Amino acid sequence: MLCGQGVALALALSGCDRQAPSSEPEVAAPSRPTLAFAPLPPRAQDTPGLSETQALALRRRVEEKWRAMERRDFGAVYEYTTPNYRKVFTKPMFLNKFGPGIRWELTGIRILHYDASAGIASVGVRVMTGPPEGSSSAPGFSVTDTVKEKWLLIDGEWWNNAK
Repeated sequence: MLCGQGVALALALSGCDRQAPSSEPEVAAPSRPTLAFAPLPPRAQDTPGLSETQALALRRRVEEKWRAMERRDFGAVYEYTTPNYRKVFTKPMFLNKFGPGIRWELTGIRILHYDASAGIASVGVRVMTGPPEGSSSAPGFSVTDTVKEKWLLIDGEWWNNAK
């Protein structure tokens, strides 16, 4: 299925891969401003070795990153990238990835897979995208899509594997 230029642009700007829709039920992100998640476990067959504590911490980090995206606080988003990414790419370089024309709204988070031996989790992030509030371009237009992110567990903390 082809998607509109707005979604493609949003995905390109966010550095996320597209994820095909799944028949699995989605874990809804909590309403603002709470960052706590109800203890809803990921699909057990896809996440062996991921403790409930690790899953909750991962969901919290994913939500915090996307709430920063909603606020367009890309400096804060940069702080969720891996330490190795930040050694190679400076904050100004990272900030240049984002343009003024996309609005994001987090609508759900689901842990899709966890590789315990590598400490890597695949996370499906359900996001509604559209033009900024008050924009004259396509007012009221929005598209909901699921983007797939990789998160690495390094020294007990989850980090986004930005591209």
